[in-house]
Amino acid sequence: MSGTVGAVALAGCSSSGDDGDDGSTDNVDGGGDESADTDDTGGSDDADDGNDDSGNDASLSVWYSIGGDKGDLVATLAEEYGEETEGVALSSSHEGSYGETFDATLRGIRNNDPPALAHLNAVHTVPTYNSGSFQPIQSIIDDVNPDDYIGAALDYYRVGEDNQFMALPFNASSPVLMYNKDAFEEAGLDPEGEEYEPTFQEFRNVCEAIVDDAGFDSGATWGNITWFVENWFALQNQPFVNNENGRAEAPTEVNLDSDAAERFYTWWMDLYDDDLYQLSDSWGDARQAFVNQDAAMLIDSSSNIVAQRQAAEEAGYEMGLLEVPSSEETWAGALIGGGAMFVPRGIDDQTARAAGEFAKWVASPEQQARWHQGTGYYPVHKDSIEILEDDGWFEEQDGMRLAMDQLLDSEDTPATRGALIEDHGQVRDLLSNGADRMFDGEDVSSVLSDVKSDVDELLARSA
Repeated sequence: MSGTVGAVALAGCSSSGDDGDDGSTDNVDGGGDESADTDDTGGSDDADDGNDDSGNDASLSVWYSIGGDKGDLVATLAEEYGEETEGVALSSSHEGSYGETFDATLRGIRNNDPPALAHLNAVHTVPTYNSGSFQPIQSIIDDVNPDDYIGAALDYYRVGEDNQFMALPFNASSPVLMYNKDAFEEAGLDPEGEEYEPTFQEFRNVCEAIVDDAGFDSGATWGNITWFVENWFALQNQPFVNNENGRAEAPTEVNLDSDAAERFYTWWMDLYDDDLYQLSDSWGDARQAFVNQDAAMLIDSSSNIVAQRQAAEEAGYEMGLLEVPSSEETWAGALIGGGAMFVPRGIDDQTARAAGEFAKWVASPEQQARWHQGTGYYPVHKDSIEILEDDGWFEEQDGMRLAMDQLLDSEDTPATRGALIEDHGQVRDLLSNGADRMFDGEDVSSVLSDVKSDVDELLARSA
């Protein structure tokens, strides 16, 4: 959907597309795949002077990176906040993908016309910190109690010697396993998935049963998206890069020579070689294969649960949710994907405080519960879960709590906190290209060695 949504007192917002963890750019993490509206509409308010022509105290522009139905909900939340908040004139604008919004924000900073708040991807945490062009949001909203938020969501954004969080999370996701209940029943498997164990071997067994007994072309599919690969590192409690996943100091090596890397890639390529996994280049290709019932299981972002369940119903089958498999040795927990609210420098203190208050509001229990119900993104505030439980939401939504528990039950380790890398997107591209070489028949160990050399060289230049 592309169009104009009325903003409060100022400009409207154009919205379509979805956030990078679902594939507005295929390898910038972590959830949806609606096509992005790349029109650089920008925000029209003059964010650096803190006042607007209508006499309000603060002129607040918010640039966001989610489109489609989810973007419409962001715009609605912004409009409602502006209507109910005295002394604030708020405009919201969809700037395209996460990367496009980041670039637009940097241009605004250079031109002394930044937004008050930029909704960016988790992987932009290090670039925002290193650029010096963004201020830690914790310094603006120091009354926030970190214990109120899901640790896995907030902790990703902690950076620097003082361990302040650069941004306040807004949309959090993790990979989930979606499956066709009808296919499970046809294959002689428990359609409720209660007998399923989230291990590599059990996942393979299920794929074999689906292909042999249910007549599917493939057991499973997911996109060649490196966010998934990083999650399989975390699930095995293996940091993706050295130096405590880049959190002690800038990383200089990627751990592609680890047992976890060899174990995962060998499992993945064996599934492919045995026609149990359908290769999909993108989020959209994988989702379509699942809807078309070419594959009976789909590993996807939790942010797509609501949309994918609806698509399955329209295709005539019931979708369930299960845990993403890991090695038999360990299941440490999933990484977050999604994005957060960052505050640029170059705005006055009053506008910065207003930006912080809006970020707190959209991360509040009531708004996060509503956001979760409308999208599938996990609520980042712990009290949202109680609201959802009281509403009977989890009883109505099969498997939704199981998906969320993947994040809530994660161990707090450097591996599960996720990697902090300056050139994260380039690293992901190198790994994606390496996987393509494996699909073309090259030896797993040889490709991992080559890709490690390339990534280590890139990391060394950034360190």
